[in-house]
Amino acid sequence: GATGVTGAVGATGPTGATGVTGATGATGPTGVTGATGATGPTGAGGETEALSAFSLPSAPVTGGGLFTFDVNAAQAGGITNTNGSAEVNIAQNGTYYAHFLATVTPAGTDTFPVTNLVTFRLGGQTQSAGAAQTIFTAAGQTSQVNAAFVFTVTGAPETLTVASGGGNFLYSEATLNVFRV
Repeated sequence: GATGVTGAVGATGPTGATGVTGATGATGPTGVTGATGATGPTGAGGETEALSAFSLPSAPVTGGGLFTFDVNAAQAGGITNTNGSAEVNIAQNGTYYAHFLATVTPAGTDTFPVTNLVTFRLGGQTQSAGAAQTIFTAAGQTSQVNAAFVFTVTGAPETLTVASGGGNFLYSEATLNVFRV
């Protein structure tokens, strides 16, 4: 006889047990590099390095002589001076700014004009940058002298001094400030 009508589909049977995990496949190719992220915040600054030294009483400095600073108002980091010393000691490599300010008058001369020249010395060598020159035409004249100098130390420790040239001069209210920049 003829085949009968197909019956209704029966209910789904229970899920079988999980099979054994297969072997790991080969690593795929590296993806495209993503966009650069935003710049992070600026980090904390380094240690302050500074010196402020001065000499208030009038003091003579002979031609070629060095200024001495009798008081240190502030010292921080690797820039130091011993009270009463001409030498500023710099302990670390870096770029520095020095500024010298004083009132000056000729001393012990009757020959005019006379030229006062203030220079910086680094490691005992006179630096051409930052020199300040004043010409006096008569006894009793006074003038403010300003000298500033940016320099780089690459072989620390190093010594910085300030020298007076051109004759004998009397300096008062002399101040030296040195900062690492």
